[in-house]
Amino acid sequence: MGTIADIFRLVPFAVFIIVPFMEFLLPVFLKLFLNMLPSSFQDKMKEQVRTGAPVFNGEILSFAKLFNDELTLDNISRPRLINMCKYRGIPPIGTDNCLRFMLRRKLQR
Repeated sequence: MGTIADIFRLVPFAVFIIVPFMEFLLPVFLKLFLNMLPSSFQDKMKEQVRTGAPVFNGEILSFAKLFNDELTLDNISRPRLINMCKYRGIPPIGTDNCLRFMLRRKLQR
């Protein structure tokens, strides 16, 4: 069933390929028509997190390797550290280094 729906979703993409400079309007159409992308482009991890399903530390660590240095725990601002602590169930009390240490420990468990 999903494959047939993906074939019908492929037809609008053909227009973006055939018409010159139409690819610049693709983000606008994706905002207007949310289900326009084929199922292979939908992010299963994002759906899992949005529904409230538990995300295991191994999954978080596997994705953490993909981020640049500016997004590592060493460079994150205090408000983001506090939000990350709240998300992981850690009381956000202490210095920035203390919060970073507690987050690392929680992720390594």
